[in-house]
Amino acid sequence: MGIWDQLNTKTIGDGPSTEIQKQTDPIHLEEENRQALQDTVLINKATQRDGQAIADSGTIVKYNQPTNDAQAIVRPPAGEVWEIIGISIANTAALSANQSYYFYYSTDATIASSPVPVATTDMLVSSISSAGTTMGWETLSEDFSPRRVIATSEVFPRLYGNFTGVAAGQSVNWIVAYVRIR
Repeated sequence: MGIWDQLNTKTIGDGPSTEIQKQTDPIHLEEENRQALQDTVLINKATQRDGQAIADSGTIVKYNQPTNDAQAIVRPPAGEVWEIIGISIANTAALSANQSYYFYYSTDATIASSPVPVATTDMLVSSISSAGTTMGWETLSEDFSPRRVIATSEVFPRLYGNFTGVAAGQSVNWIVAYVRIR
């Protein structure tokens, strides 16, 4: 059964990324699969799986971190790839001291090893410390701008605010804007 038979019930509007991934992953890179590989390229172009932002796919999501042992995980479903275009931090109340904020890349294995991200297992991308109530993307990202920030189902951002030394009752809202690129 060919890829067309397996996808013939899907439309471009269905956004069948997971199904396309499932059907095309087993195709070997060899001469006898030339047609299947060309079909894969055509399907990826038709469904806007070309690494550019998919039209009308932008989303802003709020992740609330209510305690020190929680984190915000920005993770697309299997088969999708997101590009993070902005992150802001909003505390629910004025801070009593500096709070540290961290941007890590994580995997399932690193989540299993620790409920909060740590530099010995997760990849630290950026960190800041501030007593400000709100902070924008440029504050958190100045270390690595203008690098693209990509999230997949296998490697994804894990955002964490450390509440040590901050009055009880604080929580952090991580507001994340992203577009789907696959």
